[in-house]
Amino acid sequence: MVGRNCGSTWEEDFALTFLRSTFREIVAQYTSVDASVENVPTHLAGVTPFELVRESEWITLDLQRAALYDELDRFESVRDRIANVHLRGRLEGSEWVLSQAPFGFYEALDTIRNQCRYSGVLTMEASMPRDSDWEGLVAVMVSLRRQ
Repeated sequence: MVGRNCGSTWEEDFALTFLRSTFREIVAQYTSVDASVENVPTHLAGVTPFELVRESEWITLDLQRAALYDELDRFESVRDRIANVHLRGRLEGSEWVLSQAPFGFYEALDTIRNQCRYSGVLTMEASMPRDSDWEGLVAVMVSLRRQ
């Protein structure tokens, strides 16, 4: 567990250098495991989620969080280290929607595939109530293969 002032992303001030060095030290003990760091929201003053992950060996790009901070384009600079992309969103009619995004879902997917040259794993993270249109979700997932 990461203690107070040592790296909880809810803290407004924490020892980022200590957190990074501790992470590298722990990862080095498990040479058969590739650890990926996700662009999680932060309350650290003057630091964005991208800035938290940009030095990581492997990065998980959460599309919704990149949208909230409007920093999707910044991931092009680390494209060779993106290990996974999380497509967090919700279904509205037959469309996959990103909350509070300055860009559309398929526009973002285009950026990820073309600018970032990413062709790896896409993880769907659906925010859907029980009575949701599951067939619609499957249709959106199928549409990802056609893009």
